[in-house]
Amino acid sequence: MKPKYLLFSILLIGFSISSGCSTKLPIVPVSGTVTLDGKPLEGFQVFFQPIREENSEVMLTSSGLTNVQGKFQLKTIEDSPRSGASVGKYRVFIGWADPDSMSLGDSDPLREPPVKIPQKIRAEGILFTIPSNGTANADFHLTRENH
Repeated sequence: MKPKYLLFSILLIGFSISSGCSTKLPIVPVSGTVTLDGKPLEGFQVFFQPIREENSEVMLTSSGLTNVQGKFQLKTIEDSPRSGASVGKYRVFIGWADPDSMSLGDSDPLREPPVKIPQKIRAEGILFTIPSNGTANADFHLTRENH
């Protein structure tokens, strides 16, 4: 699979996993910042894909879009999105969310991002645990050396 389709695949997986699922786990506020080499990344989607442990409750996938300062706030990906995310362990993926690329019918709808996230991070994600009270420090300070 081409790396540029990773973001789209993650989005589809997230919808299929969490669509129609309900969770009894609390949804807590989660926000943070994404930078690359000390500069904020604007227009990147931050996906929190749950890591389900044996005998644990179903957790919801959450995502957020970075603004000009690189800041994002998570919302659950479900029929009725809520602000925040379930408490627990996640694999976090960060990908370019080109607002002009979502039109249907394009033969190659995804344009190149303004900067490239290191390949290892795009492929493997970053492990992150959301605490029971949420966090305003879900910060990802990436460097080009992270490959």
